[in-house]
Amino acid sequence: MSRPASSVLLLLCLCFSASCYLDAQLQRTNPYDDKYQGPATCKADEDCAPYATCLGTVCSSSKLNQKPECSAKPNEPCVISGIYNRDIRLTADTTWLLRGNVIFGDDQTPVTLRIDPGTKILADPSTRATLHIARNARILAEGTREKPIFFSSASPSPRAGDWGGLLLNGNAPQNHCTASTSPCQNYASHGGRFGGDKPEDNSGILRYVRIEYAGATPTTNAALSLRSVGSQTTIEFVRLHASSADGLSITGGNAQLKRILITNAAQNGLAWTDGWRGKAQFLLIYQNVPSTNALEGRNGPLPKENAPLPRAQPTLANVSLHTLPTLGNIGITLREGTGAILYHFLVSGFKQACLSIPDLETYQNAWENGKLTNRLILSHSIFSCSALFAPSPPNAPFSLQDFFGSLNPSNSSVGLILPSATALQQLDFRPPKESPARKGPFAQIDDTFFTKTDYLGAMGPDDFWTQEWATAPLPK
Repeated sequence: MSRPASSVLLLLCLCFSASCYLDAQLQRTNPYDDKYQGPATCKADEDCAPYATCLGTVCSSSKLNQKPECSAKPNEPCVISGIYNRDIRLTADTTWLLRGNVIFGDDQTPVTLRIDPGTKILADPSTRATLHIARNARILAEGTREKPIFFSSASPSPRAGDWGGLLLNGNAPQNHCTASTSPCQNYASHGGRFGGDKPEDNSGILRYVRIEYAGATPTTNAALSLRSVGSQTTIEFVRLHASSADGLSITGGNAQLKRILITNAAQNGLAWTDGWRGKAQFLLIYQNVPSTNALEGRNGPLPKENAPLPRAQPTLANVSLHTLPTLGNIGITLREGTGAILYHFLVSGFKQACLSIPDLETYQNAWENGKLTNRLILSHSIFSCSALFAPSPPNAPFSLQDFFGSLNPSNSSVGLILPSATALQQLDFRPPKESPARKGPFAQIDDTFFTKTDYLGAMGPDDFWTQEWATAPLPK
């Protein structure tokens, strides 16, 4: 039975292996009360997101400052639900169950969610659970190659879209302002506030983390959503598998990523928008299901908002985009005026096109005074698709054939052979000795973030970085 926040005595327990204790706390004030802007009644947590949860049929922000609820029964999971405004640690000796819309932080308090190596966090499909990390809060999820951290569905027969996913909100710049906020901020009805003026903002660490069977709700629309995440956030060795929406969604910010594996996303493998100006290296997207694009970049959030600033212009190097030739989707789509600096790409198997630039604004951003502006570059890459290029819009200042050929250096269209069935099962995309991916020439990238390589694509001959952690079974 729900009671007002000012009179609730929270009796909740936190389990550590064989021990469990009660934590009683009288909740008198609630910093969420002046932030909740949603409806009064509800059927599910997502109706009340982001600053309240559904208690019965009423949106309430009273579930604050709690600890996970643990049963005294052995082998029962500890339930994580509602809103947390204190530091929490999740350990590997307990199974954790996300239930409903789970929020860490109040947009101001620097609280930390710490997750130990080997920890398993399952999500309740009946509540379409989602985990939010608010601005100024941090997640420290540091797994290891031997002990990755798992986020997955609690269903015994998991499917894409069983739960929402993981969402990080930060204070880095983005270009889609809600009302007249300064610095520019956005408020998503299902995702909380994000945006600010701190390009080096730090939302924590994701390392050796797997996120599977997510993408269910408007809260995230991806297995992993990064909204205005800053460059000091560490994101590496992450696998995103079987999302019913995008695998990775990046909205604004300056997030930097390395060694990211995205498999079987039903929409886009990676999608960016709203002014992302970060970096990524060693990105591997393998689509073995019908999908939209392996990679889609946009600048504005809507078709008519093509030129808000800062303009999206990430730098990506050593990227592999692969699919089966029968699926008929697109490798790279650049739209709505985005910029991008792309090096060392391998793109193969896409039936509709390896590359599509469907609207004029993107061409205009890339072209000025009869030459490329260096705001859109694709060089030192190989395409191998049934159709290399999608049609260009009328009045485009250059063709995609020229963009890939004479206007950018060291691109080629030659045959690329996918790894064997056994290698695919192991996610082993290391190029054989005779592969054109190892023959060069190679770009010289003047940026200390990027590791110098003598190969194209996400995986080198001696760098089997998906080994073990990316294919390990979910712990029992």
